[in-house]
Amino acid sequence: YSTLLSRSPAVWQPPNPKGPKPLISSVGSGPVKVLWPMSWGSHRSRLIDMLRRGHNGVKLDAESFDRLVTWIDLNIPYYPTHAARYRTNTFGRCPLNHQQLARLGKLVLAQPRGKKFGWATVNQYGGGQLSKLVMAVGSPINFTRPELSRCLQAFDSTDSRDYREALALIQAGKQMLADHPRADMPSFRPAEEDQQRLDYHARRLKTESLTRQAAARGEKVYDDRP
Repeated sequence: YSTLLSRSPAVWQPPNPKGPKPLISSVGSGPVKVLWPMSWGSHRSRLIDMLRRGHNGVKLDAESFDRLVTWIDLNIPYYPTHAARYRTNTFGRCPLNHQQLARLGKLVLAQPRGKKFGWATVNQYGGGQLSKLVMAVGSPINFTRPELSRCLQAFDSTDSRDYREALALIQAGKQMLADHPRADMPSFRPAEEDQQRLDYHARRLKTESLTRQAAARGEKVYDDRP
């Protein structure tokens, strides 16, 4: 995902229908004031053209090709569900809370190469710095292998107290994900509030199905909605 995005234009840039096709054309979360017809999506993505022609002998079946086209036309979502585990953290996905994430950014920012990798506030991180880093070099934090986190490249020495604190914060995030996985990880369980909402909608869908079946039989039923 990060590789595809790093080879595509920043998602907040308005599309240029007269320019060369990007690898993946999306608008992300904006802000794009006006979107004219056919200005973005799978038909404007070079990846789809490559696969139509046959890229290095790759030939997709119809369902696989449709999945890729649909994914791009849905604005390239990463997570398979809107439900989240860390509802009050950044994007509802980050295992570090706001205090931990802000502290990590400030530790990185204070280093000799910190301007490239660090952030002063959580809003700065979520509002632009993260996207810029992902587009340029990849995710700044590696919760799978904390010591390989790109943000740690800002430090001159791995022996400094600040480095050890920054690494410890990322390691704490790794442990949180082991205990409570994100939606893109095995054994994911939504936060309690999200699970309650999912359960409610599941009950409503079941009631709707029973109501439709009864209507088809010419019967009348009453649902249990409060």
